[in-house]
Amino acid sequence: MWVTKVSGKKEKFQKEKIRKTCLRAGANSKFAKEVAEKVSSYIYDGIPTREILRLTLRILEKERPVVALRYDLKKAILDLGPSGFGFEEFIARILSEYGYKTKMPPPLEGACISHEVDIVAEKDGRRYMIECKYRNEPGVYIGIKDVLYTWARFLDLCEGFKLKRCLRLDHPWFICNTKFSRDAIQFACCKRVKLTGWRYPQGRGVSLEKLIERKGIYPITVLKEINRKAKQKLIKSNIILCRDFLKKDIKELKKITGMDTQKLKVCKSLITQIIE
Repeated sequence: MWVTKVSGKKEKFQKEKIRKTCLRAGANSKFAKEVAEKVSSYIYDGIPTREILRLTLRILEKERPVVALRYDLKKAILDLGPSGFGFEEFIARILSEYGYKTKMPPPLEGACISHEVDIVAEKDGRRYMIECKYRNEPGVYIGIKDVLYTWARFLDLCEGFKLKRCLRLDHPWFICNTKFSRDAIQFACCKRVKLTGWRYPQGRGVSLEKLIERKGIYPITVLKEINRKAKQKLIKSNIILCRDFLKKDIKELKKITGMDTQKLKVCKSLITQIIE
């Protein structure tokens, strides 16, 4: 059986992908296997991957609502905003959870021009220039041009440091919420540009979704009980993570979102289960 991706490309259906994603979302081994089997029974040749996601979520929402919320993580990141509002802040929070000291600096002076750097992160004596790239539609890849651009900016800032115009930067790091093209990966490996994206790196590396799942750093947008407008109000109030929401009292949340007390209590209950 073949499935059709959002990009239009086809690939072989892999039941194991559903099982593994269910496991990462918190399902036990037996239930993850059952979900994969149920979804497989509906598969037909050429089925869109969006339809597979819809089928999987329908089963999860009926039997394990909290697992369903974690499973749909990719869409939750897409829901951070039409132009990526909150994505840079979200990435900074993730890195902080892993021991990085992060800041969003003013423009840095390179040898040729000044550059707006999304995040500067430091850990173990190494300082990273981080470029965050948000895509609000699925199926879009980060291509070679974006990685080349990041590399060129890094080189100019390194020259700027030699001229005592900016702070020292040791490594370029590109973080996005989608996948990378083959050329982008090849160039990054050659020039040692660190890449973190959806399902990349694989193997021993830690991809974006794994960074989130391993420490339960889920964005507030995983909650379907909160509408888009209320989510954006929360993000603007620096309530980006589910755990941020949990720390606020109902009165303050009600003032920010305009939601009723009962629904806010339901959200708090769900979050407690999501991040446990």
